Amino acid sequence: MRIALILLASLTALGCSTRGSYENLRQNHINQCNAMPQSAREECLQRTAPEYSEYKADREEVLEESNRKQ
Repeated sequence: MRIALILLASLTALGCSTRGSYENLRQNHINQCNAMPQSAREECLQRTAPEYSEYKADREEVLEESNRKQ
């Protein structure tokens, strides 16, 4: 039981750190865009990665398609 709790806590932390890393990189990109002149800012912001939930859903869809092809 103790091992299961440790494993569950580790997997939960891994998921949180993945989301945190993604959101941190995304926010850094937005901050860089906001430091640009207005003419370049809008184009830069359009290249911003999607929210994590959208990214995760897209990623899972691609993985499912890949598994079906095997």
